[in-house]
This record gives sequence, C-alpha cells and structure tokens, in this order.
Amino acid sequence: SPPKGENLGAMSMNVLVLWVKEDQFHNLTKWRKHFEALPSAKRELEVYSIGSRWKPGMSLGGDKRLGPQLQRRILAFLAGEASQEAVSGSLEKRLEAKGATTAGKLVVHAQNVVVADALEDAGGVAKALREVEDPTKAAVEQFRQLWSSGKLQALYAERLTGSSASSASLFGALPEMSPEALSDPSILVELGLWSAAPEGWERMKSTCRYGVDRRVLVRGKVGTKPADANFMSLTESGSDRTTSKAVLKGKKDKDTWLVDITAADGGTKSMEVSKAEVLRLNQRHKLLASGKHLQLEDGLKCDYSSPLTRAKLCEIALALSPVVKDLDFNTADGGQAMQLKAVEVIRKCLDIITFQKGLDRGRSPAMCDDVAKLACHGQGHCHTVSSTMAAFLNPFCQVLGIDMKYRGGYSWGGVNMGEPADDTVTVADSPERHQWLELTLRPSLESYVCDLWVADAVGN
Repeated sequence: SPPKGENLGAMSMNVLVLWVKEDQFHNLTKWRKHFEALPSAKRELEVYSIGSRWKPGMSLGGDKRLGPQLQRRILAFLAGEASQEAVSGSLEKRLEAKGATTAGKLVVHAQNVVVADALEDAGGVAKALREVEDPTKAAVEQFRQLWSSGKLQALYAERLTGSSASSASLFGALPEMSPEALSDPSILVELGLWSAAPEGWERMKSTCRYGVDRRVLVRGKVGTKPADANFMSLTESGSDRTTSKAVLKGKKDKDTWLVDITAADGGTKSMEVSKAEVLRLNQRHKLLASGKHLQLEDGLKCDYSSPLTRAKLCEIALALSPVVKDLDFNTADGGQAMQLKAVEVIRKCLDIITFQKGLDRGRSPAMCDDVAKLACHGQGHCHTVSSTMAAFLNPFCQVLGIDMKYRGGYSWGGVNMGEPADDTVTVADSPERHQWLELTLRPSLESYVCDLWVADAVGN
C-alpha cells in the first residue's frame, strides 16, 4: 500500500509489475486496486504461472523455465524495449551498490529491485547485465594478481608436491597457449595478457625467410680443427662437415640456390646447393607431437593443455608484456634487440638449472618426463634444459618473429666435463655430444645460439 498522503496517480516513471499467480503471499486481487491507481500510460502488468512446480519460498527467477522469461522481460523493460522485443538474453549478474551494515561494516548489496528511471543509462546497464563474464579472462586477471604479488611460487610448489586445492581450478581455467592457439599477437591482447601487440607484425610475417646475404648452414669440405685458422672454412684437405660460414647469394633456378662459403685462403668460393639441402639444414623446426603431447629429447613431453603448463605460459606472457610493448619490427634492426630481450625474459621465467653445480635433490630431476614440472623447479643435462626452453619458447615464436631450431652436435673446450680443449681436438659428426637451440630472428634474419647449459656454466 502507498504511504498515507501519496498519490499513485501522480507517478511519473514507468512501472512494470510481473506477477506469478501461485504466489499468494502477494494476492493479485487485493493489490490490483493499487495498480489501477497508476497512470494508465505508465503501467504494465503481466501475469505468469509456474503450475505444480511452485513451492513456498522458492526463487521464481531461478526456475529453469519461468526464470528466463522473467529475466528477458526485465531486461527489455530496463532497456526501453517493447515486450515483444524481449526475445533473448538473461540476467547474468545483478546491479551492485556499496553500503554499510548497522554496525558500520562495509558491504556490497546485490540489488534485486531496480527502478529504471533511477539509472543514468538504463539501456547500457541492461546490456551490461546481459553480459556473461568470460571465465578465462577472469582467471587471467586472478592469475595476474597472484603473479604481481609474488604468490605464484607457492601455488607451483603445491602442484609439484601433489596437492592442488588452491591451484587446480585456477590453473585449469587459464587459456591453452599452444603454438596453434597463438597464431596472432592480438589473441594475447584480447586475453588481457599483453597490453599491446608488436608494431609491424603483419609486415614481418610476410617477409622472406631466405633473402640474399642470409647466413646459412651448408655441408662442405672444411677444416675441422678449432685451433687452426681454416676452421670451418673450405679447404681441399678438409672433411665433409656442416659449416656456418656460408651466405645465400641468389638462385640459379627454382631448385638450385647459390651460396658463398668462406675459403681457407681468406676469400670466398661460390657453390651451387640444392634448395632441399638448404631447407633441411636451416628451416625452422616443427616439434614432433604424439596425441596431445609434444615429444622432446630423451622422452620428455609437453602437454599444452595441462593446468601447470598453462600457468607457466601465462606467467611468461605477463612477463613479456612490457618487452613486446616496445617491440617494433619496423625499426632499423627489425626489432632484433627486443626479440633477444624477450628470449632472456622467457629463460628467466623457467626455474630450471643444470647439473654443473651439483645435484639439488629438492628439484624435479632428469628422470621426470614433464617439462612443466622441470620449468617450475627442475634440473637437468643439456638436452633437458634445451627441451624445456624449446617447449616454452615454441608457442611464442610466431608472435615474436622467431624461427627456432633444435640443434645437436659436437662440443669441446670444456662445454661438457672431461672434454679436451687443446689443439688435438677434431670436430666430428658423431658422437653427438651436446644440444642447444638456434634462433633466427625475422625480419633481420640474424641467427643466434641459445644454450642454457653453457650460460649456466658461466653464471649467466
């Protein structure tokens, strides 16, 4: 009933009354006189029935059949739409208002009753109430807060020890970031992991991978002693090995490319090399997959859908954001400096060390086959650290303009313990004594070695 002295006929705002006839707590027959006292142009009354499903005290809006009807009608009313336009949408959330209890405690009220005329933008509010919160973006935001506050390591430790109470639902709700999923940097911006995409990315993506003057690997008769001046240079007395002292100079035809190789006399010698051979030795590597697992060296595996892998990749993405913001493929160096910085950032996110400083029994050891666990607190040989780095760099290669290759070969000079470092060393194709990554940056086409084993040995 209206307060004494109030005139319902003077009501200036629109009024919508939704009535469920089974709810006799508010009897329609008794209340109708008040409804009819409202201005006829300002009032709407709609009566619904819930039938035998009615139970005293039940939430009408929560009923699977009646609830959506009521929600659509409320949304249409708030948005100023006619009743026949209320064909879709539902109340995914309620308006909130800050308030205080009688004891002065701050609270947030979820408002069940909203007067449309009290809203500055009723249509916009109605649209906002329809919007479903993206659970992935919500998980990313929660993860960002944990990352910013330094609480991630505790959650990683929880996963590694077999307990997952706090991290299971959060990590599982994070986006999967496989190489296929990260086909465009705008995806990371949309997820809220990056503040901006690199400048000139589309242009970089369209650049040629095998331009004139690109340094490439080729096979040739070269010097094999690191102590000699003609090491890896062409010489009649050399042995057939893979050398990096070669530069692309053009194409003879579609199947034959021209290469200049450094010669032992200090000059260069032109050679014709098949296109297939150049690609075999220089093309980026697509890592082998078996089912949902990426297969790496020594039986190591990476599952990009696993909660722990998702979490570590999200951590990396957040750490990369300020670097990527400054990455511009249109600069004089083609963005090379920031690309190298990005690789360093990824490495710093991986909590993995080598065995060169002794065994740490608190870390995931070499017999662990999950690179996610190794990335969170692991230890291993050159193949372990290289495989782990490859697995977590791999999804970002396309958006960072990096062609990654997994390399294996001969080593000397103390790269591995017990190796000779004197002038008796002769490089051979076998045995394969060491593994590392090679990264070619686009569009500059400069190539770099990424060797976690050697870096760890020198404390870098």
